Amino acid sequence: PTRGEHMFVTEISLDGQTVHGILASEPNDIPGLSDGDDVSFPISRVSDWFLVDGEYGFGGFTIDVMKKQMPPK
Repeated sequence: PTRGEHMFVTEISLDGQTVHGILASEPNDIPGLSDGDDVSFPISRVSDWFLVDGEYGFGGFTIDVMKKQMPPK
């Protein structure tokens, strides 16, 4: 509860308070959790989201923050 790691989750469903899905990235610092695992966590733990609808993407707000910190190259 005092630290976390940004990870990608797919096949998402919500029940109003909890996010359920499949982990779509390999954790760097969370033992016992692997890419492809079923995961559930409170919505309050979501730090960003990205939705693709056809050719368009929505969300991904942390991408903009990271791009500003990167060199032009």
